[in-house]
Amino acid sequence: MDNPTSQQDLYQAFRAARGANDMLALCSAVDDAALDELTAAAGAQLATASGQEANAIRERLDSLRQLRSEQAEAIEQMRAMRSQLAALPPAEHHFLAFKAVRDLRGMLDLASQLNDDELAALDALADEKLAAAGGDEAKAIRARLESLRELRSEQADTLAGARQLRAQLAEMNEDERLLLAFESAASPIQIMALVGRTPDQELDALETAVVTKLAAAAGEEAAALQQRLDDLRTWRDREQAARRMLAALGEEGEQALVSRVVAWVEQTDWGASEHFAAEHAPTLLTEAGAAALTLLVMTNPDNEELALHQNLLTACRGQGIAAAYRQLRSAMNFQAALASPVGQAVLAYVQADDAAAADLLAAGGLLLTAEAQHLLDDLVEMVAGQGGGDDRARLAARHDAWQAAWRRKVSGPLRAAPEPSTGTAAAADDVWMWRSQDDPRPSASDPTPRGDRYIVVNTRNSAVGPGAQVLNIFDVGELPLRWQRPLETRPDLSAGAVGRSAELDELHRRLAATGGAALVSAGTSAAVRGQPGIGKTVLAALYAARHADDYPGGVIWLDVGPTLRSAESVAPLLQKLASNAYAADARSQLLGNLVFAADTVQALLAGHGRLLLVLDNVWSEAVVDALKAAAPPGSALLLTTRDYDVAFALERSQQAIQPLDVLTAADARLLLQAKLPDLPADLADALAQGLGRHAQALTLAAGALAARKTPRYAQTVAEILARVRNGRGFGDLPRMEKRERQTVVEIALKYSYDYLGEAMPAGAAQQAWFRALGAFALESTFEPAATAALWQCDGATAEEFLLMLDGLALVQEVQPGAGAAGRWQQHAILRAYALSLQEAAERQRLAERHAAYYLDLATACYRAVPRDNDRVEMEFAQIEHAFAWCREFSPSRLVTLTNVLGDFLLVRGRSALLGVWGKAALDAASRLDDAVGKANTLISLGDLERRLGNVAEARAHYEGALPLYEAEQARLGKANTLRSLGDLESRLGNVAEARAHYEGALPLYEAEQDPVGKMNVFIGVARMEAALGNAARADEFYQRVFSLADAIGFGQHPVTQDLRREYAEFRQWSAQADDPIVRAHLQALADQLIAWVQMADLAEQQQFLAANAGALVTDAGELALQLLLQANANHPALRRGLALLRRCREIGVGPAYAELTAAGNDPVQQAVAALLAAQSNAELQQVLADQPALGDPAATLLLAQLLDSAAAAQDGAAVTRLAVLLVILVEQYNQHGGAAPIAQRQAVVEICENLLPLAEQIEPQLAAGLREQAGWACNRLGAAMADEQQDHAAALAAFSRGLTFDAGNAVLRRNRAGEQIVLNDLAAAAADIEQAAALDPDAPRLATLRSDLAAWAGDSAALLALSAPRIAADPAEAPGYFYRSLAQLFGGDPAAARVSMAQSRQFTSAEQQRDGLDTLAKLAAVHPAHADALALLADVLRGDSAD
Repeated sequence: MDNPTSQQDLYQAFRAARGANDMLALCSAVDDAALDELTAAAGAQLATASGQEANAIRERLDSLRQLRSEQAEAIEQMRAMRSQLAALPPAEHHFLAFKAVRDLRGMLDLASQLNDDELAALDALADEKLAAAGGDEAKAIRARLESLRELRSEQADTLAGARQLRAQLAEMNEDERLLLAFESAASPIQIMALVGRTPDQELDALETAVVTKLAAAAGEEAAALQQRLDDLRTWRDREQAARRMLAALGEEGEQALVSRVVAWVEQTDWGASEHFAAEHAPTLLTEAGAAALTLLVMTNPDNEELALHQNLLTACRGQGIAAAYRQLRSAMNFQAALASPVGQAVLAYVQADDAAAADLLAAGGLLLTAEAQHLLDDLVEMVAGQGGGDDRARLAARHDAWQAAWRRKVSGPLRAAPEPSTGTAAAADDVWMWRSQDDPRPSASDPTPRGDRYIVVNTRNSAVGPGAQVLNIFDVGELPLRWQRPLETRPDLSAGAVGRSAELDELHRRLAATGGAALVSAGTSAAVRGQPGIGKTVLAALYAARHADDYPGGVIWLDVGPTLRSAESVAPLLQKLASNAYAADARSQLLGNLVFAADTVQALLAGHGRLLLVLDNVWSEAVVDALKAAAPPGSALLLTTRDYDVAFALERSQQAIQPLDVLTAADARLLLQAKLPDLPADLADALAQGLGRHAQALTLAAGALAARKTPRYAQTVAEILARVRNGRGFGDLPRMEKRERQTVVEIALKYSYDYLGEAMPAGAAQQAWFRALGAFALESTFEPAATAALWQCDGATAEEFLLMLDGLALVQEVQPGAGAAGRWQQHAILRAYALSLQEAAERQRLAERHAAYYLDLATACYRAVPRDNDRVEMEFAQIEHAFAWCREFSPSRLVTLTNVLGDFLLVRGRSALLGVWGKAALDAASRLDDAVGKANTLISLGDLERRLGNVAEARAHYEGALPLYEAEQARLGKANTLRSLGDLESRLGNVAEARAHYEGALPLYEAEQDPVGKMNVFIGVARMEAALGNAARADEFYQRVFSLADAIGFGQHPVTQDLRREYAEFRQWSAQADDPIVRAHLQALADQLIAWVQMADLAEQQQFLAANAGALVTDAGELALQLLLQANANHPALRRGLALLRRCREIGVGPAYAELTAAGNDPVQQAVAALLAAQSNAELQQVLADQPALGDPAATLLLAQLLDSAAAAQDGAAVTRLAVLLVILVEQYNQHGGAAPIAQRQAVVEICENLLPLAEQIEPQLAAGLREQAGWACNRLGAAMADEQQDHAAALAAFSRGLTFDAGNAVLRRNRAGEQIVLNDLAAAAADIEQAAALDPDAPRLATLRSDLAAWAGDSAALLALSAPRIAADPAEAPGYFYRSLAQLFGGDPAAARVSMAQSRQFTSAEQQRDGLDTLAKLAAVHPAHADALALLADVLRGDSAD
């Protein structure tokens, strides 16, 4: 700011200060004596002021006093900078102003301030600068110089007039100046600002002067004066009313209310803001609250937050808090959506010309998604509300074109063109229609499922025999078995079924003869698909009910369905089969975390007598083979399918296939009369004959007859038969395959569909509700709440209509006997017709409602405590169907659904599916620029890879997620990632890394108030300490787990119960270790283990362990090794041995050693081995030159572990040598180390810190070298914190930590100053800059830091003074123009600022551009009044602006 020339000017500047930076600039503009006078004057004004005016003075006075006491050094430094600027010759000052001129009017303003001699000097200096300049700089100087010379010669009269006017202005008193400001006001807001900053007595005088002037004015001048006068009086009335309102509260009450309003405005997020408003509504949502906010806005007209909250307060008072915040969030979400990749795609489409818009639609991408649809709808609605005929019509046309493209995409493919007949069987994977919904299998581009790499319960890692009482699973323990004979005969399907006696007898004979039988429809052959709806499932249920007693092992019914097509996909069915064998206690629920292999399932089911397995609705030969492998010997398998090849796969014999035809005439009559006892036999026979005795068609017809009632039976039958004769179905259904259409079923269905439409006035709606059922997954059950969501009605109405449809046989309620009370299902034929009847708009709308409902359901189950995985399991077919739609049409929902279901997929046997979903979600999150969604998906994929044993992939996923969470300040996500890394490193035996991760996660969970997260950390630490044999530490953390679990209601959760069992076993083993017999056994094992870990040759090690696996690769072997490690806590071979032994138990001895052999090729390990082998200084130098891996922080960490081992062994010579080598390695890391994870950088710093006492004991010179290297290690850590994580507080701490090691490091000083500037601690930054300058005065970065300091302070003059020499020294230096641009902006000339920024861009590298954009973004937060202008400068720097 300019130096105040009088005490009055100083006080006015004091009143105008808008924050700490403004006040700092004010303090640096005058000396301490002037500040003393200002303090006294402000105190005197405060004594006579009241209300809002008193509050404003008090706030500024407190800020002034605080600055003078706490930042005196910063004030002095800024004064010194001003002095340097003032020392420039006057002509240089004038030239700086000359360069900031943007037009002739600006040049006139400048010239009128200077006398003729000064103008001559300026002319001469500009001529000199022009001779030295080039390019755009020269053009700019030349243009300004020509304007100046024109004013001095041809327009000398104009210049003289301007000088005269300026002289007159200088002679004006304050009242005259105020009147001029009033007349210059361009808006009511400027009048408001004038009222807010001007004392009442001055406003009284102003009003009198305006009235006098108005009396003499006329025409437009009078109208303009009158308008401003009205605005003045309005704002004065508002201000005075507000003051009166607050005065009634008393001084203390007023101050309390204002403080509360300010606290509300300063809430950090809108959730907290809404909570604060609700909590303090009795005071905030009042006339007094509105008055306080009005005065704050008037005295702070540039504060956008105050203006926003003023509007928000008005809305809260008028609409209610919840409604007002919903409206606010909606508006903010809309703006955020427009800024997202989807929003940018929509805007590009809307703004493009017609040809380009058509191309964008054809390309699709994010433009043709559900998210884009909603955004475009909102845009149309917004423009319609604002009027604008041309824009409205153009946008409406674009919207129509988009809708047409969207309908083409979501309506599904038209019926496939007929393929030439080849005489081969129809493909087994044919589906009803619309593969994107009904077939969730991976496409050809999806990765091959890695089933052979799953960690499964199989005969190699478990033990169970026929009639056994326990299932022993290694690493899980013994699971009690208790066989309960299953009897899943599905009476809900067979109830009401009639006839089929001959078919049942034949089926029983086939099962007795072959052990397996497949039901297919009659006419099935290699070329013809069988009829659906013929009654295969009902016949299987009839058989199970009639012959259950023939199977002492029981009956198990598996609903397979069209979504299971591969061997990997049947894992949930294998779990279901296995669950029949074990006791249904708390521990059994943990088996949801395991995948059962077929051989283990077979063993579990064996030994209980012959078992009947019903495999209903199988679509794949691979599924047949997988389930058959799980059936115990001697069991009977009954399979239903539409496909001949699937049926043949059961026994590879035609004898096992039983075709099923339509009903006999007698059975058809029985079916009709069972449902309609009073239906005459002749009518029943006629109807059955007309409908071809097709079971599904007869069921539909019976429903129609029941709805029409007995008196109309004959008429109804006649109408149905007439439709049969005339072929009156639905006509052409272009999206339904002809081979799937059943004529008699369609005619019967059409009759019922027409009946629904007869109801007035709801007929059309009832038909629409029937069509909506096509949105559900094929052959899957659903709950009434889901239909209510589709139909947009309440639950009771949905239930009522479902019952009506049940009466018409259009849906079927699943009875409680099936284990799913209150659920409904629609036959596949009816669902196919319902889907095909949907109009394009319906299919779009209904599919999205279906997806939204099941996304909400999955999210609610994820957030439930504990998570409701059983509910997800029940709904999974529908959820999978929703996922298929999201994958095609809604990427944001795809990401969310994958994120909330990642754990479920992992623990419920769907690992392969998680891999497919995760890949799709990762791609969608990247396209959406959704950092948190991407990070969440990486965590799920990391968990998957960890489960599969892919350590490197798991770690890569976790470490990929960490910076994303940190950049978004997502503390909970970061905590989860650190915990997962801790679990991973713990399992690998990397104790130090695991501890660091756990310790990093815990405070984040505490900050997020997440007790479950804390409990998981405690579990990880407890298990790690138990594995290390640290009984006391393990006991402490187990107890923390149990206390916390009890406190949050998790005491009886299955996981907690299992942990209690685990803890009891740990205590038992610990106690047994003192038993002489047990100790002798353990000692024998320990001797073998010691011999094993001491073997140098890996092949010999592997052979030894494989030969003794029965004794060593066991719980006892692991315990013995833990006890050895407890007694030798720092023995590296034992630590490595424990990790290897555990890995051998997890995946087998051979695979574990294969991993170890691969790890043996680690270049870091090889480099450290070479370092240790060096026997002389020459050899050492050669190793350092030849082994770049020694710069890897992992090398430093490895050597530190060796040093710890040597110290524990009290090997003094080794300790000294390793300490010296470690200092050398830290230097290698600092000089040659590349990018490294933050955790490793932190570990290196901690190694230096821990090594210092030992280094001082060895040699003071060694300690001095280590301090220097520790400082540089801190510098690397701080740089990563600042650049990679944007965590400036952490970076500041790292640089400060480095200075404790090496206070003379100028780089650390400069880097710390940079972080202090970003964090707005300008005084501390200024001090560090000067100290760094004293240490290294020629460092180029000093100029940038000083410029940044001035920019953060908003000091235009200082910025100009600093940028001018840089540009003069190097006209192609981008930063000089960059900081000059900021000087011009803060000096009030944004147009010139944009010109300078454009010049900066000409010379800017990619890295400089990135840094410049980052600086502009940070300055926008520091100077919110200039945020828009800074954004425009950013556009110029990016090249997005015409400037």
